[in-house]
Amino acid sequence: MKVDTAIPNEQQAACLRAYLATALTLLPDSEREGTFALGRRLQSLCEEYGVVLYLPFDHTDPLAHADVPNAVVYERDRKQVITSDFILMLCTSASYGAGQENEIPSSRCDELR
Repeated sequence: MKVDTAIPNEQQAACLRAYLATALTLLPDSEREGTFALGRRLQSLCEEYGVVLYLPFDHTDPLAHADVPNAVVYERDRKQVITSDFILMLCTSASYGAGQENEIPSSRCDELR
């Protein structure tokens, strides 16, 4: 059995989860490094406050994970959004998906009513 050592067991249940919505599709090469660095800095800051921040570019980046089918990317990212306690929007570049990721929780609330 693999044990998650990133967060001690006694803290896992108390952690908040967050999702970083940011441009990835067609993100210019000149902006990728800065966007990813800022995302990692946000992740580090979140960790200081007991928040686990999901970075899509580590899992579903269209360049680094080009072998992942679009439908899988959609389902994976959607699951992360709806299981997060909040979303951080990084609006440094035009985005095709960040607005949708921001809307998903709102539509889920409508489904639950």
